[in-house]
Amino acid sequence: SVMSGTVDIAVRAPTSLTRIIRGVSLDSDVSGLVFDLINGDLNGDNVIDDSDLLTVLFDFGTNNAASDLNGDGVVDDADLLMVLFNFGEQGEGRE
Repeated sequence: SVMSGTVDIAVRAPTSLTRIIRGVSLDSDVSGLVFDLINGDLNGDNVIDDSDLLTVLFDFGTNNAASDLNGDGVVDDADLLMVLFNFGEQGEGRE
């Protein structure tokens, strides 16, 4: 059986910040929920900061999949720009 009621739903991908949609009624269709995930959190601390930037810089030019934010097979300017553009962002639920 499916749970009913109202809940908060949190979503996080491996290198993204946590996003929460609050007050979702499970008594209706939830298939249309959209989460705008922000990419660039390489160390998983739910904030994009100097640690993530250093990780991209140290891995720059390599094929380290853990730092390849856009999945093109190389850590390059696209991955660096992703961290820079999202620098300072924090995920929801971060204390």
